[in-house]
Amino acid sequence: MNRIAIGGTVACSAVIGSGTSVLVTLAFLWAVIRLLRRDFPLSRVPQARMLALVMALFFVVEAFCGFISYNGMPTLKEIVENFVFLSFLPLYSRLSVSSREDMRDALETAAVIGAFVALLFSLFQMLVLHERAEGGAGNAVPFAVASTVGYTVLWLGCLRADGRRRLLMVAAICASGACILLSGTRALWPGLFIAPIVVFLIYRKHFLSQGFGRTAAILLVLAACIGVLSADFIERRVELAVQDVTTALDANNYSGSFGRRLVIWRVGTELFEEAPIFGQGPGNAGPLLAERSLKLIGHSLVYTHYHDVFLNYAVRDGILGILIVLAMIFAPLILAARHERDEIGTYGFAFLAGMEIAFLLSGAIGIMFGQDIMDALFMISTITGAYLVFGATSAREIRISGEPALGSRSGGG
Repeated sequence: MNRIAIGGTVACSAVIGSGTSVLVTLAFLWAVIRLLRRDFPLSRVPQARMLALVMALFFVVEAFCGFISYNGMPTLKEIVENFVFLSFLPLYSRLSVSSREDMRDALETAAVIGAFVALLFSLFQMLVLHERAEGGAGNAVPFAVASTVGYTVLWLGCLRADGRRRLLMVAAICASGACILLSGTRALWPGLFIAPIVVFLIYRKHFLSQGFGRTAAILLVLAACIGVLSADFIERRVELAVQDVTTALDANNYSGSFGRRLVIWRVGTELFEEAPIFGQGPGNAGPLLAERSLKLIGHSLVYTHYHDVFLNYAVRDGILGILIVLAMIFAPLILAARHERDEIGTYGFAFLAGMEIAFLLSGAIGIMFGQDIMDALFMISTITGAYLVFGATSAREIRISGEPALGSRSGGG
């Protein structure tokens, strides 16, 4: 049940939307209760503890900078919403009672189901409701990010599968890719190519090449069909982007998507320069954007973030915010890259890399953290990927005992 719940949460976020944050919150609270009851021990894996510290420091930095520039309930609300970043070690410890093999199988099964259900959602929203595909997220960006996370899992499944299972993975890859396209979230479109390339480069030693030629041919045919069917939609989205950029740069018209971003980035840069060490505080970032944009262009821009993850936390928390966000992004990858990995560990490293690509593409010109679905998905994905890499028992304990790591039927993480 543990692996099914967590695997489903990671791979089906595009479908369940805000249910992701609800499930992760409940899992966190239940893990804490079970730890207090001593149903299972707190993980002693050093990499897990290091990552838990990094995530907890994000909460501390936000709270510290928030209270320096305290703004009442808006500040408290922003701080409380970050509590999910304290969930790493309890959830990692809870996950450690499951085998890594079973966790991976659950992840791939959920990704296949999630891809097809999300595609049905997307087609209904576009063809019947005449809206951009948003799945169950109610927002195209988290939907696209969640679809890209599932897309990463499916590519990994395709690389290691054979026969009919590989064909199923190919079909699910196409379904997931179609969801990313139909979301209209252009920032995530490069992920359709970047994610599989990165995944293959990391996992290539374990790639099952037999019969892949036929699979590749089928994939190309299906991808071409999707491209033809969605060509008009893609063309409209690209034309709109070109028009937005041209209008903003040539006519100083900031009403379009790109024009608003230019204003937001300018305001954000000014606010960071005014308070570079501790920032303006989490509770002040939104109101200050509205106030400064009103002076700049004659009307207020009401956003909760600054359309760039590093600028966003530079405004909120100054240099401290930038440093902790960098640590949250790169610490899992650095620790995984330096760890001695078996096949499942390499799978987990590739998954972490693909997941990070999805979030970074979104955060480059949009939102990465500070939204309930995105925060919960980032945490549960990082925890799952880290568990696949590091396992339930530290390397030192494995050497001392001479026994396989708990949570793996095939050896240590």
